[in-house]
Amino acid sequence: MRELNILFVNSIDENLIANFKDSEQINDYFEIHKFKANKKDIILVPKHYFKKETDTILVSIDNSLNKFELCEIGSKVRKLIPFDCIISYHFGFKTEIDVQEFTLGLILSGYKFEKYVEADSKEINIQFDKSIDIDEQKFIKDSIYFVRDLVNLPALDKTPDYFINEVKELISNEQIKLTIFDKKWLLKENFGGVIGVSQGSSKDPYFLVGEYNTDADFQIALIGKGVLFDSGGLSLKSPSGMETMKTDMAGAATAWAVIKLVASLGLDLGVKVYTPLVENMPSSTAIRPGDVLKMRNGKTVEVLNTDAEGRLVLADALTYTEEKFKPKFIIDLATLTGAIIVSLGSEYAGLFSNDDK
Repeated sequence: MRELNILFVNSIDENLIANFKDSEQINDYFEIHKFKANKKDIILVPKHYFKKETDTILVSIDNSLNKFELCEIGSKVRKLIPFDCIISYHFGFKTEIDVQEFTLGLILSGYKFEKYVEADSKEINIQFDKSIDIDEQKFIKDSIYFVRDLVNLPALDKTPDYFINEVKELISNEQIKLTIFDKKWLLKENFGGVIGVSQGSSKDPYFLVGEYNTDADFQIALIGKGVLFDSGGLSLKSPSGMETMKTDMAGAATAWAVIKLVASLGLDLGVKVYTPLVENMPSSTAIRPGDVLKMRNGKTVEVLNTDAEGRLVLADALTYTEEKFKPKFIIDLATLTGAIIVSLGSEYAGLFSNDDK
């Protein structure tokens, strides 16, 4: 396997040029490829230019870059690597810059979803020198890939049972307790929102609870929206609006990925996860605009639009969490409304909070 150096630089100076066989030749190469060592500049330089004859990617960074920018640069570097390699890091200047996020970006950008692709694409095998600690990044990668795989999976295959089995496999090596509540329990416990949203589907609803480190002083709750497919119900979405609704369970997948990550890293933090799993489908048994549902907390809700299903299932989950668990804070993760994308675009998440901190 070939060696690949990643050399972090912040200028084209004498120290950098000293690494090359011919200063005039390499300056011409930089000029042709418009590499000026400005912040975020990257360039792959073939080994025959170097005195040590090792393929090298130059990455221009400084300490003004935040962790998200470093992650982004790592992702771009991955796309420049054309061969199987073992990566090592080198610095062309004195620095205290932490490049862990750069490593994470490099690792994450290798993601592919090819479950339904018959022809296997060539996978570039990237390994890291022993001096680079990637244990934490591997845990993060596993959790993020779990979410991406579930989000990408078509609703035809993403049944409640499939989701539950994926969760079981995810946490199988961790000290996480999983409790699975079925439709009978949901009816008994008055989860009117969950039952109401699910009743148009042939697939029964579930409510999953995960618990990690219940003895920790600091406890948080994660509630994840698990609408495995959202047609809008009888308030049917447009065809184009429905195309991405296999992703409406991203909140639930993320909640489980986070508790897995916290457990993998052994953090001194207690986490409980609550995820209702439903499909919102139109049928003769579906709830109708004007129907009134009695929720877990005893309040009634008149449903005027059946496509407002997320807040119904989450309201029951929030009530149950508050009753059974007294965390320091609750985080509710949901693909709740397209208006967030209109407001903030696709690069940011919206946060509504009753705590300014």
